[in-house]
Amino acid sequence: NKLDGKLEPDQLHYLEVIIENVGKMGHLIDDLLAFSRMSRREKREVTFDTSQLVREVFDDLMQIEDGKKTILKLDKHLPPMFADRDMMKHVFANLLGNAVKFSGTRDEPLIEVGYQSDQEDQFEGTGVGLAIVQRIIHRHGGKVWALSEEGKGAIFYFSLKKNKKQNDKG
Repeated sequence: NKLDGKLEPDQLHYLEVIIENVGKMGHLIDDLLAFSRMSRREKREVTFDTSQLVREVFDDLMQIEDGKKTILKLDKHLPPMFADRDMMKHVFANLLGNAVKFSGTRDEPLIEVGYQSDQEDQFEGTGVGLAIVQRIIHRHGGKVWALSEEGKGAIFYFSLKKNKKQNDKG
């Protein structure tokens, strides 16, 4: 080893910063590739249980976070979705992932997933993850928007076009 196993503290600090930034760059590249693939992929719309998908995504996130106590509150009246299930999995993974990441300072953060028929103002996505969310929702003929309040958190909403096969149910 050229460094003989010894680094000065400032050298070690710089090396740690470089390693951390390389990891961030890797995630950004992965997100950009996912964004590119998602925008070219053909939609495969099916009807599926929204609650089951949200629970699946949340459980996957909790395995990654290992030990972080986050509470998920699911609306009992979440309607089934008629959409591309894999694309919607990306939507929930990004939104729930952001919720977990940005609630890191709270002891037991609460994430709520609910259903509402009203629409608010559209939001402009920031970051690749939210751009993926916005692209997927737009491809499904829907809208996405957000409300936030300093220190209290944020609420992300999205709508999808109604499935004509369900006769205006949901």
